[in-house]
Amino acid sequence: MIPRKLKYRILFWFITIISTVVILFSILLYFILETTINKEVHKRLSNQAIYIHEHILDKEEKLKNIKKHVHFDVEILIRKEEEIIQKTKGFSFDNIESLYDLEKPFKIIEKDNFIEDAVYIKKISEPFNGVVLILKKNVHLEAEKIKEILWILNPILLLFILFISYKFIDKIFISIRDVSRVAKDISITNFSKTIPLPKDDDDDEIKELIESFNNMIERLKKGIDNLDRFNSDVSHELKTPLTVIRGEVEVTLKNKRSSKEYINSLKTILFETMQLEEIVENLLLLTKYSKESIQETFNTCNLDGLLLDVIYKYKRDLTKKSISLNISQLENIVYKGNCQLLSSIFLNLLDNAIKYSEVNTNITIELYKDENIHFIIKDEGIGIPKSELENILDRFYRVEKSRNKKIKGFGLGLSIVKNGVELHSGELEIFSIENKGTTIHIVL
Repeated sequence: MIPRKLKYRILFWFITIISTVVILFSILLYFILETTINKEVHKRLSNQAIYIHEHILDKEEKLKNIKKHVHFDVEILIRKEEEIIQKTKGFSFDNIESLYDLEKPFKIIEKDNFIEDAVYIKKISEPFNGVVLILKKNVHLEAEKIKEILWILNPILLLFILFISYKFIDKIFISIRDVSRVAKDISITNFSKTIPLPKDDDDDEIKELIESFNNMIERLKKGIDNLDRFNSDVSHELKTPLTVIRGEVEVTLKNKRSSKEYINSLKTILFETMQLEEIVENLLLLTKYSKESIQETFNTCNLDGLLLDVIYKYKRDLTKKSISLNISQLENIVYKGNCQLLSSIFLNLLDNAIKYSEVNTNITIELYKDENIHFIIKDEGIGIPKSELENILDRFYRVEKSRNKKIKGFGLGLSIVKNGVELHSGELEIFSIENKGTTIHIVL
């Protein structure tokens, strides 16, 4: 039965695979060893038979002298015609007659108790008709000894591998347990814990896992912080106009008023309602589309036409602040995208440029195409401090200088721009010098 815990499952499959490999290796080793022994014995017996035939029988030496010339632990039988004329004392074999008619000169004969003998028979015609039969007993004795050793060593080796594997896997899972422990302690209100990195430089994968997990915790913490700030800012931005509306209504209803006072109250309520409507519309624009759904809304958009429409809407605001709008480059560009989002990008950037520029300054706009589409807007406004550039694209974030009643805004404009550019797989760059101006460059 396969264990449920990952640690023991890995150990189970590892040992199963290693055991299979070790057993197969042992079988293969025994087979190769047995084959090698057979070849070597075959060669030696053949050489001995040739030697006996050529150097001994021709000289008619006694059989007892043959053993002096044969340097191999064999037993010899010489048959002349139908008669055995010479045989060493150790030569014993049941049914010798069956050996004389072997199809091949060399054969391994299996006996009881896994004993195997090798037999080589050489038929001769000189100096007489007969055979030289050489017997090598228990040819696989060494191989059997090695097999016995393997049967003893293999379990010991597997137990050793099991022990080492357990320790090694346990070491790996120490870090994974740390990840699991910290993960259990993490909650939406607690992102304080991180996992210490392993001291071993060899644990690159574990170190990478822990670094990724710690980075994820940091991103989650930052995301929760941003969400808390977002909720706080939304509450504040929505609460302000609602408070004004409620106060205005309560004061107006408290006593009878003149028609002029009612009109002034309604104007105040209308203005604050429009503020609420703008916030809601901007929030909807931020959350309406996703990377997956935006493609369905793409249409052919005339970018220069969209830009000119936005400029026309702000003609009065430009005149009011005596701001000179310079269009240094404007090409006719057709682009497939979400026309509403693209228009909101131009609108928010021009609105910010006018809003944060002083009177009698300049705003420069460029829209052109090379390999990509470029939109650049440059103002001579209050600029953005370097320390706040990193956060300027966050929702409801406003630079401290802009947080005054004269400059209306909710801190959503650049968030909408960033979101729109990302949904069109574009890039957004902001260059700003405090009290000198800001340049924003969009590449589509």
